[in-house]
Amino acid sequence: MDPSIDLIGSLAYSWSFESNSQLGYTPPSGTVESIHFGVRHDAFWQDGVQLNASDVKFSILSFRDGPSATMGRLVSSVAGVTVLSRFTFDVNLKAPGVFNLYDIGTVPIIPAHIWGSGGVCNSNSCTPDPNKASLTFDPVSSYAQ
Repeated sequence: MDPSIDLIGSLAYSWSFESNSQLGYTPPSGTVESIHFGVRHDAFWQDGVQLNASDVKFSILSFRDGPSATMGRLVSSVAGVTVLSRFTFDVNLKAPGVFNLYDIGTVPIIPAHIWGSGGVCNSNSCTPDPNKASLTFDPVSSYAQ
């Protein structure tokens, strides 16, 4: 936040609230509003892979659907995430809320190509690779390029 209490994006360069009638698609069931995000094109993971909207979708849905007590509150109002292009996506919300933008904006983003099952999610959920979700998984030593 800046001194005027406006949010300043670090990964997102733009965001806006959209009603269901403003979307060019049918959102997931239960969606009452969506936040449209644009992701910076100059963000890369440590292995040189470019961060994109699919990484954000994977992160949000994994924290929503997985056993993440610390992140669950931040994503409990998420009905789904719709990737529109490599660098744009909508977070579809089940309920309006004054803190939705802040909550979604503070979710840590994790690399889908390392933690996911190929980084592919279905329309409304993502399931991390169970082997990579174990306490013994080491992403550094286990990652092979």
